[in-house]
Amino acid sequence: MPFQLSPRIYALLLCASITQDQNTGGWFIQPFSHVTVQQLPTDLALTVFAQIMAPPGQYDLTLRLFHAAEPEKTEQVLPSRPFSVEEGKNLDFMLHVEARFTKLGLYIVEASIAGHHTAVTPLRLSAG
Repeated sequence: MPFQLSPRIYALLLCASITQDQNTGGWFIQPFSHVTVQQLPTDLALTVFAQIMAPPGQYDLTLRLFHAAEPEKTEQVLPSRPFSVEEGKNLDFMLHVEARFTKLGLYIVEASIAGHHTAVTPLRLSAG
């Protein structure tokens, strides 16, 4: 019986910059997990980089952001984004989002492939 691959996010990063390597077609990424802010509330533009492996097909990716200490009071859910995976290829999914932050501390960025897999990455906000 052949191995059955279920849709999976195998890397989830917040990136300061993403550029494509002209020689290999791969990516040069500059990930981060900490931001210093001058005042609250503050709006930040984030680039989310998700590497996805899945059987060919159509899927939806949903992003959720919340403060770890108060998830129910700080949750921000972004509209789901459709994506497709082609036979024999992995998917590098990049998404630019804006989010409002009202507290310092640890935030969780959560990406979900509807009905399949959820991955998280941290973002710490501190005063600077």
